[in-house]
Amino acid sequence: MTSICLDLDGVITDFCSPAMMLNDVVMPKLEHYPSEAGWDIVKACNIFRAYRGLASVTPEEFWSKFDHRFWASLYMYPRAVGFISALIELVGVENICLVTSPTLNSECASGKMLWIQKYLPTFGKQFLIGPSKRFLANSNTILIDDNDTNCESFVKAGGRAILFPRPWNTAEYNEFPYNYVLLKLKAML
Repeated sequence: MTSICLDLDGVITDFCSPAMMLNDVVMPKLEHYPSEAGWDIVKACNIFRAYRGLASVTPEEFWSKFDHRFWASLYMYPRAVGFISALIELVGVENICLVTSPTLNSECASGKMLWIQKYLPTFGKQFLIGPSKRFLANSNTILIDDNDTNCESFVKAGGRAILFPRPWNTAEYNEFPYNYVLLKLKAML
């Protein structure tokens, strides 16, 4: 049976918009994220800040603002619940594990745990928090993640991966990323 490792931030939860807001940047739509910044969200934030005539923030200033409450209250993307339901139909709830990488602040992990318990209690005991998702790779496991490096490392370690389309990665940005991923997943099963 196929198992799915499902990333949270950028796939299920919107980290980007509230992170930008805490740094005095309003990003009206996800597609406004400056693709030239790539995975460097601090660079993306500073592009917006420069546009507004604000001084740049350092990585330390940017990341220091995210406490337990921040991580516990992230918004779920529209259509995320339907996407998770479709994954459950395809492989069964027992074959899905939420995987998420924390920041170096311990409040991040505890906030993410609270978020899972509150918004996705079905997965209250089916989650892993850690940066090295490649250790979960095997031929029967598919990683769904918005990070190019995570997907590449997972595949190199013997797993399979689907890069979730977002403006900050190399997948072609798609207005309907959940449909795109489901089509790719069905072809892999």
